Amino acid sequence: MIKYVPIERVRNEDTVQRLREMVGVTGPLDPSKRVENAANVIVEAMTEIHGGEWRSKIDHHAGYVMIVPY
Repeated sequence: MIKYVPIERVRNEDTVQRLREMVGVTGPLDPSKRVENAANVIVEAMTEIHGGEWRSKIDHHAGYVMIVPY
């Protein structure tokens, strides 16, 4: 389990919170899920560009995201 502790308040945090409330999203925002979703978007784009099957590898401890073909 990854424990996320923000170091400092981001510039658009208030705006994001208001938007989340407008669409009815409650609870804390999980940053690790956001990273996973972003990696999946890149995997889909690489598949469209290059064809074949692609996958992502995320290592939060080492601090990298890798997108590679199968």
